[in-house]
Amino acid sequence: MPNLHVYWLVAAGVLVLISVIVGRDGDSWFLGVLRDERGRLSLSQTQMYLWTVVILSLLAAVAFARLFAGVDDPLNIQIPTDLLTVMGISLGSGALASGIKAAKDRRAQADPQALRIRTAPKPHLAQLVRIEEGSGDEVVDLTRFQNLSITILLLAVYVTSAWHFLGDITDLADPLSLPAFGEGMAALLAISHGGYLAAKIPDRA
Repeated sequence: MPNLHVYWLVAAGVLVLISVIVGRDGDSWFLGVLRDERGRLSLSQTQMYLWTVVILSLLAAVAFARLFAGVDDPLNIQIPTDLLTVMGISLGSGALASGIKAAKDRRAQADPQALRIRTAPKPHLAQLVRIEEGSGDEVVDLTRFQNLSITILLLAVYVTSAWHFLGDITDLADPLSLPAFGEGMAALLAISHGGYLAAKIPDRA
């Protein structure tokens, strides 16, 4: 029986390495995949990245372990609906956030006095929770802070659950399903993302 934890760590490491290579961006190249068009560290892109690395690497670890074990259908792995919902929330939130920022960028180009867009030569972690428009670059946006906090909490709990799940597998040939996320937790994440997106719509003074 292979050590599935090693498979997971290797799969996650490969995904991170690929993201570092494709996201290379000057002095801050290791954060390139997390930056938006304004040069800032993007909260929505960071969340999409974290969920992608965790879930995709977990799926890859189980699939490759089954493949190397000689299982006939290594990709026959069930993905719970609530886990797909979480991925959909993350991707949808990222797409909507990008659309909102693009619309504001167009307005700022047409009338720079009406809306001040904050750009940054280098990304830093505080940008994940700070207001990105007007004069508020030193001000924490509570909707962003809450959204990031909930994401980190849920990710930590899911990673712990998945770690135990891998340790409990005794026969790779058995039908397998990735750990469920929980409908209540998915709803909590959806509400948090909704608040974050709603707060992005108004123009900041």
